[in-house]
Amino acid sequence: MQRFYFENIKDYFFIEDKNFINQVLKVLRSQLGDKFIFFDGKKYTDFVFEISEIQKNKIFFKKLEEIDKNSEIDFEINLFSSIPNKLEKIEFIAQKGTEVGVSNFYFFKSQRSQKIFLNENKVDRIKKIIQEAAEQSNRNKIPNFQIIEKIDFEKLKKEKNIFLHTKDENSLKLKEIKAKSGEKINIFIGPEGGFSDEEIEIFQKNNFQKIFLGNRILRTETVGFTVAFFIIQNF
Repeated sequence: MQRFYFENIKDYFFIEDKNFINQVLKVLRSQLGDKFIFFDGKKYTDFVFEISEIQKNKIFFKKLEEIDKNSEIDFEINLFSSIPNKLEKIEFIAQKGTEVGVSNFYFFKSQRSQKIFLNENKVDRIKKIIQEAAEQSNRNKIPNFQIIEKIDFEKLKKEKNIFLHTKDENSLKLKEIKAKSGEKINIFIGPEGGFSDEEIEIFQKNNFQKIFLGNRILRTETVGFTVAFFIIQNF
């Protein structure tokens, strides 16, 4: 069954969004009685509905059953990524990160970040990509997406913070990072040119753990969710 996110789920409700109606009726060619799964991003529950009525500008749904399901991890893993040089890279990070289980996305400007302007429409597009990735990958929750002005080191003190580096000196291996139930792990990813020496010094002064991935140099748009997936699978 096709799965959709809808915030206000009731026993009987309708949707009048034009894009949704087009997808259901013209792309999926759905008819009366066809079944769908909805989730609201709040509960560990999937709701099975059937189409009960089709009008010109509305589709009505009737609830059939609730299915208890928790596909979320037992800890929080957040991706703090330097703003890359292309919007498409942000979209890719958000999409794939959502699919593997990232809890929240925070993008910030580092010293070597490129200038890229994210207006409201672009941010809405990224959030829509995250929503669709959550629908497709059976997530219970929709990850948060936020552009932050600066890193709040004071707020992060009680959390586990790691940043990636290309040098092995005084670094931990990724397999040494073990997640615990209920904790928060924050992964910091540099831009195309990597973090500056000054930024690395600031991270280390704030007790961030430096991680060395080996001789392979991954792209900024692939390394974050790759590391997140490894930590999740190693839990």
